Amino acid sequence: MMSKSAVPLPIPSSLPTLRLVFQAEMRLQDQQLARQLMRLRSDINKLKIEQTCHLHQRMLNDATYELEERDELSDLFCDFPLVSSFSLSTPLKLIGVTKMNINSRRFSLC
Repeated sequence: MMSKSAVPLPIPSSLPTLRLVFQAEMRLQDQQLARQLMRLRSDINKLKIEQTCHLHQRMLNDATYELEERDELSDLFCDFPLVSSFSLSTPLKLIGVTKMNINSRRFSLC
């Protein structure tokens, strides 16, 4: 039962007010979701960059190790061909690293 002092608003007059309140709440939630999605996208891009840098660093380390190993072997065996000591591994050739790039240190490390 209703008390006589509490007079309910008629339903038709309260609908526009409710709609405005709900629209404001939905707009706020949309903005929060958009910010969250933008942060997630940024985090994913950072992780992709870090992963790529680690892979490239590993390939460069492997190539450097291989070149050092070949240089040591060429010192031990005089008949070892000099041309092969400066060749690059296939993965480095695929990404465009050339002999000049490695010898002149013209590559970036992340």
